[in-house]
Amino acid sequence: MLDVEGTLLRLPVAIEEVRAELRALAAARGLELEFSPLLPMIARAAEALGPGFVAEAYALVERHELAAAPRASACAGASELLAAAAARAEPVLLVSNSSARALRAAFGACGLEPGERALVGRRADL
Repeated sequence: MLDVEGTLLRLPVAIEEVRAELRALAAARGLELEFSPLLPMIARAAEALGPGFVAEAYALVERHELAAAPRASACAGASELLAAAAARAEPVLLVSNSSARALRAAFGACGLEPGERALVGRRADL
């Protein structure tokens, strides 16, 4: 298992913009939250606002992640680490706080290939 961000790539999400949009989304439903840390606060808001809010919040976050993906950069040694992981006979779990779609786009933008057997995605989705 490898943590993607900071180990394999950097995804430059405008996190303060994401927090501001999430605050506005929650406030429109009568809940004031700071969304820091981001994902745990989405889960906390779900208790009060329900699963529909969570789906909308994750879609908002993913929109920002996908927008940032073309500007992603590979970390030093990422290509070698992925090649070594791909050479293993077992699937490799690549976890992140970002969505699988955004990560695959970011890998492509960096010229990195996670491998066919790699399972990639947001920790909450795996």
